[in-house]
Amino acid sequence: MYAGWYQAAFEHELHPGLTPVDLGPARIVLARTPDGLRAADAACPHRGAHLGHGGQLDGSAIVCPFHGKRIGIGEQAPGRYRVREHAVLGYGGLVFAGWETGDGGPFAELLDKLAVTHLFLPGFTLPARVRADLVIENAFDGTHFRPVHGIGEDPGLTLVPGDRDSITARGVFVLPKSEWQRGGEKSVAVPFEATAYSPHVVVSRMGGDYPYVAITAATPRREGGCVIRFSLAVPLSAHEAMPAQRSEELYRYLLERSRAGVEQDLPIWENLIDVEPDYDNADRTVLAFRRFRDQFRSA
Repeated sequence: MYAGWYQAAFEHELHPGLTPVDLGPARIVLARTPDGLRAADAACPHRGAHLGHGGQLDGSAIVCPFHGKRIGIGEQAPGRYRVREHAVLGYGGLVFAGWETGDGGPFAELLDKLAVTHLFLPGFTLPARVRADLVIENAFDGTHFRPVHGIGEDPGLTLVPGDRDSITARGVFVLPKSEWQRGGEKSVAVPFEATAYSPHVVVSRMGGDYPYVAITAATPRREGGCVIRFSLAVPLSAHEAMPAQRSEELYRYLLERSRAGVEQDLPIWENLIDVEPDYDNADRTVLAFRRFRDQFRSA
């Protein structure tokens, strides 16, 4: 398992009280408490009952469904029984949980900034029979875009120097004119930047005259594979300048095209064969992402 940020859910997936969530082998529970949304280990320390299945909130504590014990959330909670608490970030209908992270960091700072300047658009959920980190790695695999997605040219991804808490690659996509990319006669050059904040979350910026931000998360499932959650953030200035009907049409178009792109990747991901890789120079950004990923390995 990797430490770092995971998208635990969309807000519309949450129950009124407790919601059980798996982060790969880790079982946690999301709780809508009087103190706000909180995340904690799901196993009752008394006898191991899953607090998210039948447990009840009692203020900021959870009443276990097995023996009725009152379980506090966090090390400072009163009483004999307590469960470990995990960091939570909630923005625009997206809910992230941190595993062995601090409360903030660069990812929280980014979401804070986006919340001021952008409108979050929760998107789609798609199950995939592939390791979660390989989904995020795709943003750093520049040479797959042409054969898999039909992009006319290699985006020429290069790494941007940064700190150990994130990894960034930049390039340029030459995209055909479309409902969203309306500039140019037949195609338009669009600056691209992808930043991963953990092995399970990448934020991609499409620049140019019609910019937007894509947030891709891949959360491992306990039984294998992962759940992909994809969302958008669009500049408030552009949103407010458009008629409501037109903006809805364009956002729907972006989400549909994005889902189609992920579905193009699925046959590749789900039929990968385990071989010893024979990397070449074009794989340098992939290798950099893998080194970044490996520093998050958790016990």
